Amino acid sequence: MRFKLLLIMLCMLLSSAEARVFSLWPGKKSNSRYNPLEAREFSVEPVLVNGVRLEMRLGLIDRNINDLMADLKENFSDGKVIYGAQNIVLTKKLADGWEQRYLLFRIREGMPMLQIAMKIPPQLPEKFSWPTVLPITDDGKPLRIMYFPNRDAWYGSYRIQGNPVAALEQISNEIKQSGWTAVSKEKTNFGNARGEIFIRTKPGSVMLVNFSDDGVGTVYVRPLVQNPKSRL
Repeated sequence: MRFKLLLIMLCMLLSSAEARVFSLWPGKKSNSRYNPLEAREFSVEPVLVNGVRLEMRLGLIDRNINDLMADLKENFSDGKVIYGAQNIVLTKKLADGWEQRYLLFRIREGMPMLQIAMKIPPQLPEKFSWPTVLPITDDGKPLRIMYFPNRDAWYGSYRIQGNPVAALEQISNEIKQSGWTAVSKEKTNFGNARGEIFIRTKPGSVMLVNFSDDGVGTVYVRPLVQNPKSRL
């Protein structure tokens, strides 16, 4: 479940419409291109987003958010500083037109803050091939796909026109033919379910499917056996 949380935060980082974004330009004390807040990096992982190869860098910042914001004001100039209770997203324009983004997130008090850093192009491709490993409804319009080669994991999101309950029903019926079995039994236990967890034994895999009331479907698939290259 740790990677599921990381996946949610990565989606926030990639979509400025879903996050608090700040346009900050580094001042004289910000001498590191990718690590201006001097996070202790512990992982660098490739990720393909809509077919574009990017790099996700993870680090830890052992400081409370108030001290961190004071440091941002001191070390960054010509920028706005706005933040939420437990997260900050920083965006810096680069000379080549790309953006360097940082998501700072604290899971709970007393723990270091997690930093996710990624260099992102001005615009991600809107046209790309939807992978067959990710189920999609008949009316689904692809929004984003992400592939994590180190863990052989896929994530996809798409927009639907129909009812979320009906969409889940369609996906559930289709993937049964490929050996997937519902684990949480959301529909049986709670009636009109919009999400479900599926397991497949051969090959061993887990799949999370969810449909929101605003018409967005998400699906995440990964092997049950953790890849030794992955540290999460």
